Amino acid sequence: MKKYIVLALCLMLAITVVMHNRPPQEAATPTPEVPSGEPPVVMPDPPEVNEPLPVVENANELGRVPILMYHRIVAEEGEWARSIENFRNDLKNLYERGYTLVNLSDFYDGKAQVPPGRSPVVLTFDDSTRGQFNYLLDAAGEKYIDPDCAVGILLDAYARWPELGLAGTFFLNGNPFGQSEYWQEKLKHMVDLGFELGSHTFSHPFFNRITDEEIRADIVKLQLQVWQAVPGYHIRALALPYGIAPRDRTVAVSGSHDGVSFNHSYLMEVGAEPAFAPDHVRHNPLSMPRIAATDELLSRWLDWLDGPLRRYISDGNPDVLTYPDELQEQIKKTP
Repeated sequence: MKKYIVLALCLMLAITVVMHNRPPQEAATPTPEVPSGEPPVVMPDPPEVNEPLPVVENANELGRVPILMYHRIVAEEGEWARSIENFRNDLKNLYERGYTLVNLSDFYDGKAQVPPGRSPVVLTFDDSTRGQFNYLLDAAGEKYIDPDCAVGILLDAYARWPELGLAGTFFLNGNPFGQSEYWQEKLKHMVDLGFELGSHTFSHPFFNRITDEEIRADIVKLQLQVWQAVPGYHIRALALPYGIAPRDRTVAVSGSHDGVSFNHSYLMEVGAEPAFAPDHVRHNPLSMPRIAATDELLSRWLDWLDGPLRRYISDGNPDVLTYPDELQEQIKKTP
């Protein structure tokens, strides 16, 4: 019995010695109580590490840019008309050739980012015809975008090929897109989708047959109509009706009528050749060439652009201008 008592006393003595020699423990940090009705504090996630942009060895941001000109989008090909089937094929062709759609002003203002290795292309649409943007009604009377109009085809192409992008610059005349009961809703809808609205004047006049004041009045009339749908929208570009400029081009660039001012950065011609890049010495914003979207001209110019040092190819970084050494002398000098 004494044997067990002695063992017990030894064990208690050992425990006492161990506890006496342990380092003092830090007091546990209490969990803060959350006041009633207030959410708990959530620590932010660590910032994401952005992957570096790939190096594009053939980047050429002084290359030429195709600005394509469309008018009517209809069932059959014709003068100033592109068939629905051919328009779909145009988009597929552009995607496969490595092009990405950009709005005119976004690109030339330096706001449109083109993925590395791809090339910008601007689609422009004159005359604001119904085939460019059309609504249909379902059995319940609800509106939806006609899948065979230009906007519907662009949306479908973007869903198929996201790298193609979704963009287009629509040059409007008075009472745009045919369905008079929906024109305001359509303009707002287009802006919400990310398309650009441009001016083609209200009545599409011959600028060389009317006075400067009549030109200003017609431009302002179109702008006021756009403002009814999208208040304060800044129209950046004007497509010259019939490709005819006023005797003094500045009349179509900026001015005012009845106290309403306008200010355009770009004047678009009817057709010619690929445009020059924003930083190219020959870029002229008051005379922007366009390519008429026909089989012959599209094939000719897109093939030509595939030649060495001709085509704009993005490095993917909007803050850096990348170009081949051979084109050094073609950089626009900063004043």
